[in-house]
Amino acid sequence: MKIKTMLVCALSALLSACGSMSFGETALDTLSVFGEASAIKNCYDNGGSRDLCESWD
Repeated sequence: MKIKTMLVCALSALLSACGSMSFGETALDTLSVFGEASAIKNCYDNGGSRDLCESWD
């Protein structure tokens, strides 16, 4: 997960340097959503309940 986070940060920095900041922010938000969805899927795959896997605290 640490490598994915570093990759997302690097990609966001490159996108914001090459174009508008809003495009970079949108790309980062999109990647964050996919990361969260992957974490939720992994939680369910490991036998987690809805309360455990989808808690937003």
